[in-house]
Amino acid sequence: MRLPKVFLLIPLLLGATLPEWVLPPPPVVEVFKSVYAVYPVLYDPIKSPTLKEGHSLVSPYAGTGFLVEGYLITAAHVILPISGDKRAVSKNGDLYIEGRRPFIKDRLDEASDVAAFPTVGYNLGKALYLQVKPPEKQELVWWICRGGFLANEWSMGRYLDEIPPHKEYKYPTYFINPIVGGIHSGCSGSPIFNAQGEVIGLVSATNDAGSILNAIVIRAAEIQALLK
Repeated sequence: MRLPKVFLLIPLLLGATLPEWVLPPPPVVEVFKSVYAVYPVLYDPIKSPTLKEGHSLVSPYAGTGFLVEGYLITAAHVILPISGDKRAVSKNGDLYIEGRRPFIKDRLDEASDVAAFPTVGYNLGKALYLQVKPPEKQELVWWICRGGFLANEWSMGRYLDEIPPHKEYKYPTYFINPIVGGIHSGCSGSPIFNAQGEVIGLVSATNDAGSILNAIVIRAAEIQALLK
């Protein structure tokens, strides 16, 4: 995988279910059907080095993806090669969502940790709007993870700041502080929503800040740039 273990999303339980007073506003709730669990397609390089039909399987390691402008978007590290157990991700970067035939990767940028899969021919949800303008500091944001043990639970946090390029991130990233809910491995690729239901970025990793695991979020600007 591109990201070392220190960058893998780590379980965080600050509350399994959101109480009513922190439920997402209606514009955010309405976009739920545009967010999917995504699973990289694996293959056995010994039995089927070319990923022939019948030898592929779906990875148990799920991430999250969402719809934008005719593409399914997720974090690039969700589909990059998985080492060990004599398995690796399909050379094409194939992806399954909800039992559908594989999506084929069209664009991927490891530097921004974003991957895009065309959705032409698929009957999917409504495309989400990318908001490239940075949020206000302390602005409330929401996300929902469709993979992992906290799948389909809404979480809420605050936008802290934009941080300059660091470690493996070529571009600036956002820093999000969870308030209720949290970040875990199935959140990779989850869209981060503002109160208007617009996507301001996607979850890439966590960063240990004392006793709280803050989310490192790829900006919507990097997603938009990949699609141009």
